[in-house]
Amino acid sequence: MEFTIAETPLQAIDMLAEAFQLNDLDGIMRLYDEEALAVPAPGMEVRGTLEIRHGFSEALRLGISSRTQAARVLEADGIAIYLAHWSLQMPDEQEQHLTATIVLRKHPEAGWKILIDNPRGPAILHQT
Repeated sequence: MEFTIAETPLQAIDMLAEAFQLNDLDGIMRLYDEEALAVPAPGMEVRGTLEIRHGFSEALRLGISSRTQAARVLEADGIAIYLAHWSLQMPDEQEQHLTATIVLRKHPEAGWKILIDNPRGPAILHQT
């Protein structure tokens, strides 16, 4: 996949979804800020692109798929929040319906990148 700089927050999310569908780990990681934080599950935080890369590598290996039902972007002064209802399908498991909260930051030379990735949104409030 040829890399293009994300000119809008929604374009960054669309590029992430496309890279995920293509099993393009490098394409996924180009969309993450060097200081990114991801919350893959309640009570679990991973920081930095090395840890996030490992999580996506595992997700791609397992054949996880996703689908967005509805989304909205709010943007102000180089920061954006992406909110979405989406579904997660893991092989041999029931589909999960989730609400994502993703924060993006605009870089002058590199476009929009994901700074905080919380795919489970408010579900992290119910840590186990």
